[in-house]
Amino acid sequence: MELNRGMDAGMLAAVSSAVFYPVIFTYLDWPGGAVRMHTAVGDISYGGNSWTGVGNLGSISLPQEIIGSMAATEATYSLVASPAMINDYLDDNIKGRAGRSDFGCLTGRPGKSTTLVGAPVTLFFGSMDTLGMNVAPDDSGGVQTQINVGLATGPAAREKAYAFHSEEAQAAEYPGDTAGRLSVNAYAKAQKQLWPES
Repeated sequence: MELNRGMDAGMLAAVSSAVFYPVIFTYLDWPGGAVRMHTAVGDISYGGNSWTGVGNLGSISLPQEIIGSMAATEATYSLVASPAMINDYLDDNIKGRAGRSDFGCLTGRPGKSTTLVGAPVTLFFGSMDTLGMNVAPDDSGGVQTQINVGLATGPAAREKAYAFHSEEAQAAEYPGDTAGRLSVNAYAKAQKQLWPES
């Protein structure tokens, strides 16, 4: 069984070419209003909304996908900003609010193009779980502050995963199909160690 994201033909052609221009969109359902950012520069219109480019000031750490695993995973979103900007958000109650990342392609180099090729696909979605701030020295002898938001998958996100399939799921989608009926105990039988008779 393969993990299928439903990528349209235009975007599939773009990512299959020798050179393409990726962009990742991040949506956070922040208490004071939705946050919509992307990894390129400038404003991009997507899904009827305007998304603000953060360029090199933002970073995303997405979990590795493991087919067949339904374990909880976490993504981390970071944004460099001034302490005054970050302090205004550190006390917001974000726990359990929605967030997601979508992958798309631009028609040209970021900064030169804000036009999407095809429709972006969702890479990760979950609920905001953690919020924190890092302070570290920068190259100029000053300090750099960064806000970090952690998103975790929960039961609702894992239930929508394409990588899980059972006999019950097959029967619900294809009534009368008995393909998995006789293989239910196959794994258990394969794990039994048989000793030769002496």
